[in-house]
Amino acid sequence: MAACTRSTCDHCGFSVDFWDDGNRYLEWPAGTRNYLYHPSDQYKTAELMQKIYGRPPTAEEYTKAFQSYGGNESEFLCEQCAGVSRIDPERDRKVCKMCGSTSVRHTSGLAKTQCPKCPVGHFDCGTPGGIS
Repeated sequence: MAACTRSTCDHCGFSVDFWDDGNRYLEWPAGTRNYLYHPSDQYKTAELMQKIYGRPPTAEEYTKAFQSYGGNESEFLCEQCAGVSRIDPERDRKVCKMCGSTSVRHTSGLAKTQCPKCPVGHFDCGTPGGIS
């Protein structure tokens, strides 16, 4: 089960969500990320494995596919434009997808940092925002 934490600016009310388990994916074909959010996505995982191997994979191949083609994106907040981009810190450059800035910060570490929307506000320590 995934839990969401919402960090909110104490001055302007701007808020950003952080999901504790990120956005798991298999990239197949190259350049296409297929997101696997829930255990119920086993059907989608099996379908992708069939495309990768041309048959149901062995347990070893299943693990290898996630090592070769899998990843996990997290939300990053841009300090320039306040946009939120999903980035896989293991595979992607840490660049805002809205404005191209490299001044991005993982949303899990926003507590007590300055809000990019207003000059005087700071984010709180976060409150529960939902469960998926």
